[in-house]
Amino acid sequence: MEYKEVRHRRINEWHGHMDLSAGLDGPDSPGSEWLDSLGLAFNGAWDAGRFPTAGDHDDRGETNEYGSDVIAELASASVSVYTHERWQVFLDVCAYSSEEAEEILKEGGVTDPTAWAGDVLDRMASNAGQRWLAERIEAQAEQDADAEAPEEVEEVEEVEEVEDSNSEAAAESPPVCARQSAATQTTGPVDATPAPQAGQPARTESQDRPGRHR
Repeated sequence: MEYKEVRHRRINEWHGHMDLSAGLDGPDSPGSEWLDSLGLAFNGAWDAGRFPTAGDHDDRGETNEYGSDVIAELASASVSVYTHERWQVFLDVCAYSSEEAEEILKEGGVTDPTAWAGDVLDRMASNAGQRWLAERIEAQAEQDADAEAPEEVEEVEEVEEVEDSNSEAAAESPPVCARQSAATQTTGPVDATPAPQAGQPARTESQDRPGRHR
């Protein structure tokens, strides 16, 4: 699979996790770059064992870190510190119409629009990261279940092979009575002429015996 296709799928995946209501300006737009960077960061953390592979985001991974802490770290790191870049992403993903934007406004205390835009993007990335992790944990559980299934199938196939070999051996070996009967048979054609009894001459037929006339 080509890199562009993999990247496109990764962007679409995180677009779905964000539950964005509008499309992006293009595959190379600021919003697309942001979603792609999130996908790469979260995939890398998963491969490094920083996320739990069972349970939920409140459990620990192999590195003994809580999944929720890793999500918060990656979400915050994804938000650009540069004002221009932050607003480019904010507008491209239509973050102003997101539930996170409305929630933060309702919480009050917004005095700096640029800081508010950063908080909105941070919370959007965090919520999307939780959804992403939940799907990865579910997929891992299915993968583990599928990995155990072939062993059970192999055991069943082994039992069937033993039963088949026993059946073939039974078919090749005739019953006892059949073997005994075969042992008493003689080779060659069977003579239909009965054997002469004691005290009686053997019966012979003349070649010139006349036929019976009416």
